[in-house]
Amino acid sequence: MRRPQDLHSRMPIGAGEKRGGVFYFHSLDDVRAYSIRRKDTSNLWHSRLGHPSEKILRSALSFDKSLLSVDLNKNCDACLRGKKTRDIFHTSNSRAFDLFDMIHCDVWGPYRSPATCGARYFLTIVDDFS
Repeated sequence: MRRPQDLHSRMPIGAGEKRGGVFYFHSLDDVRAYSIRRKDTSNLWHSRLGHPSEKILRSALSFDKSLLSVDLNKNCDACLRGKKTRDIFHTSNSRAFDLFDMIHCDVWGPYRSPATCGARYFLTIVDDFS
């Protein structure tokens, strides 16, 4: 007879027997193993389910009405970062006073179809003065 235990409390959470090389476990009636609740369960499920929208999360959690009463944190850091396409550019006080005083460069690509020379990336250079 095998008895799996809770990792933290070491309390048994089931009992089982080996039949034909396979362990079959039977649950115990100890509700502590199944009724652990966290204060912020909706946000926990939001993370576990891959950060779905509030509508999808409410639909997925409709099996337990107590989970639906908790408001979802609208400021999920991972969701906000995922919606952000790039860092913001702060305004700059520095200006060029002549040609080639300041240039801005950017690498673009890869493109699906290569150029005639076979390149899939290209470089843009913009002069700040002109």
